[in-house]
Amino acid sequence: HLESQFKQKVGITPGKLAKVSRFFHIVNAIMQKNANATEIIQRFEYYDRQHFKKDFKAFTSKTPSEFFVSVPEVFTKYAEQYRASLPDNKSKDFLDN
Repeated sequence: HLESQFKQKVGITPGKLAKVSRFFHIVNAIMQKNANATEIIQRFEYYDRQHFKKDFKAFTSKTPSEFFVSVPEVFTKYAEQYRASLPDNKSKDFLDN
C-alpha cells in the first residue's frame, strides 16, 4: 500500500527512484573523475561488469563508451577520462564486453 501511495505522489516506484538515483551518481562519479571503472562496479555494488552494462544500457540505450562518445562535445573530456581510468588502459570497452 505504501509503495502505491509513493508511486501516486512521485510518479515512479521507490525501486525505480533508487535506480535513477544510482545511475545519476554513477554518471556524476565518472564525469567528476571520482572513480575508475573497477571502482564504479565496487562502489555501486554491481555483481560484475555485465550487470553494470545492463543497467547503464537500460537508461541510455548505449554502452558506457558509446554514451560518453555520443554526448555533446563538452563531455568529450569525460569520455577520455573514462577510457583512461580503465585497468591498464587495455580496452576502451572494458565495461562494454
